[in-house]
Amino acid sequence: MTALLRRHDLPVSKRQVDRLMRELGFNGLVRGKGVWTMVPDLNAARAPDLLDRDLAAVAPNRCWVADFTYVRTWAGIDRRAADGPVAT
Repeated sequence: MTALLRRHDLPVSKRQVDRLMRELGFNGLVRGKGVWTMVPDLNAARAPDLLDRDLAAVAPNRCWVADFTYVRTWAGIDRRAADGPVAT
């Protein structure tokens, strides 16, 4: 808001804009800690590591991996799964 007012040639300080916005009940950008999409269960058994973290494929179509990606959108959190063979 301060930058916008200054672009319109109004000499304002950040503190002045903060005070006026607070008096009018406006909130600026709120940066939080984000959204937890998964809460790990520390007592749950982990899936076995069948590849022993060795992702080198000995032949085509022998080693596949998967990943869940969480993308923040205007509508909320979008969870997408991706899987495919490891390139050699």
